[in-house]
Amino acid sequence: MGRKNALIVGLGNPGKEYEHSRHNLGFMVVRAFARRQEWSFKKNRNLEGEIASGKVEESRVTLLLPLTYMNASGQAVRKVLDYHKVDLAHAVVVLDDINLKLGALRFRKRGGCGGHNGLRDIESRLGTREYQRLRIGIGDPVQCSLEEHVISPFTPREREFLVEVVDQGVDFLNKWLFEEDI
Repeated sequence: MGRKNALIVGLGNPGKEYEHSRHNLGFMVVRAFARRQEWSFKKNRNLEGEIASGKVEESRVTLLLPLTYMNASGQAVRKVLDYHKVDLAHAVVVLDDINLKLGALRFRKRGGCGGHNGLRDIESRLGTREYQRLRIGIGDPVQCSLEEHVISPFTPREREFLVEVVDQGVDFLNKWLFEEDI
């Protein structure tokens, strides 16, 4: 059957200095999804994000990369949900997670923020924890602070592994579009 009007949000921070950081893994996966569909992102100042959209079979899909920085991601998510009239049951947020080993994927239909400031702001703006999320592990900081860890770039060895991880994330999103009881 599939989702007729879906929203896929990638969390991250805008700007070249953050482009390859661990905190931008959500951006990386959603950009890869767009590349696979041959869609392009355009900045939309009113919606406070970069937006790409198109059809995947019968599903109208909107992709969002918030330009509000991680801690205010909920602003853009709320605006895009309202503007595109997407039911929250047909939205998913893709993000990094320090509590998962590097590359591990975990999907949940609801839950707490787990200390993630992007999710905390989304919960606040939506007034609920009842939204879907795909968490992708970036590993726990070993020799630095949490903040330093999430904004640090992946090592060259990790980047090689990330190609496969990002592909798995995109594959999951394609499956999510068509299986409502995933």
